[in-house]
Amino acid sequence: MLQFCGGTAIVATQSRGFVTANACCVGRRFISLFRRIGTCEMFITRGNWSRVTSEGECLFQKAAKAAHGGLRMSEPNAHRCEFCVEGISINLRSPRQAIAAIIGAARQTRGFCAFTLNLDHCAKLRSHRAFQSAYQRAQFVTADGFPIVMLGRLAGVRLRRTTGADLAAPLCAEAARHNLPIALFGPNIRTLHRAQARLHRRIRGLQIVDAFAPGPNFDPNSSEADLAIERIKQSGARLCFIAVGAPRQEIFAARCLDRCPGIGLVCVGAAFDFIAGTQKRAPRVIQNVGLEWLWRLSSDPQRLAARYMRAAAMLPRLVADVIPQAISTRLGRSS
Repeated sequence: MLQFCGGTAIVATQSRGFVTANACCVGRRFISLFRRIGTCEMFITRGNWSRVTSEGECLFQKAAKAAHGGLRMSEPNAHRCEFCVEGISINLRSPRQAIAAIIGAARQTRGFCAFTLNLDHCAKLRSHRAFQSAYQRAQFVTADGFPIVMLGRLAGVRLRRTTGADLAAPLCAEAARHNLPIALFGPNIRTLHRAQARLHRRIRGLQIVDAFAPGPNFDPNSSEADLAIERIKQSGARLCFIAVGAPRQEIFAARCLDRCPGIGLVCVGAAFDFIAGTQKRAPRVIQNVGLEWLWRLSSDPQRLAARYMRAAAMLPRLVADVIPQAISTRLGRSS
């Protein structure tokens, strides 16, 4: 279910006719958004890094303050509510904000999990209890996928698509600038070695203190996972990038959170495959029109077809859930 969080109540109306009329209006807005919205992404140049990092530290401090009840609705920016999908709060709305918040938290030696929510995750959240528990522990969540961005825009929340692949290299560059050691986990040794070599060539001063991969059919609750958690803990890393696929990477990251204090855990999906060149990412123009899923489906239909069909089946229900909130947003703006 989609909802607004952060203490702001959703406004309801008793007039059925008014709801019907507004639902039609919102429906037209949805169609218009579907045609016009691209998955805008922001490429952060090295000239912006210092401003990004200072904003991240400020953002993390505000988040921590709010979590402890220190932020009141009367304070500046307190009216900006977070957007929730399936009960999961999307609290980082753009690549720039995500990089700023993650690096700001890592510099303060705070342990955290950062996940990227997409439509496939929404489908898994309904049936996988351990996956739900892992997401509930995530301090940072971004909108990964055109449908999530579209739903946010429909509800009046401006989101920019922020995938693990969008975050990995910029986060490594910022980690190098601030002398933050990193570790890489998964998907396999060959891919990791290639990704590690390319990252070292591209990013001067990057400290990769460990890079290792689990065996096939990795179980995040196994003894193998316990050994991996201990290795990450002893590595000296301040950021650990985890790429073993959902829901395993999120469940594993949530387990690490308890046993690896002071380490930020960022789930990045297929990012290492793209960096290593073992998989080819969709061209930028395809990403920007929201069709990267179609590119990936065409490259691996046997593995992805069933997953995408299950995810697509959820979209009408999510759209139906967001319409009342879109109406409440319109009521709030007109009042």
